[in-house]
Amino acid sequence: MSNKKRKNIHGNYVCQYDYLSIRQKITQPKIKKNRAGKMEMIAGDSKWFVYHKKHKMTDPLKNKNEAIKIAEQLILQKKKYVKHN
Repeated sequence: MSNKKRKNIHGNYVCQYDYLSIRQKITQPKIKKNRAGKMEMIAGDSKWFVYHKKHKMTDPLKNKNEAIKIAEQLILQKKKYVKHN
């Protein structure tokens, strides 16, 4: 069995925005059998996230521009991940 890699867990690295990184997680379309036994296509999906190091700072976003806008807001608010004890 392979090791869990950051790419598989957090998604593909796209770009760095100051101290935050933008990552994209892609789900490929699949063909599955439904209850009736017929083949059915399940659509793929693309989700964007803003990370500070290995900590997710946002919920899934729809596109890169939206992720960059939220990253700008987080930087202006000087938000960083704080470990809770």
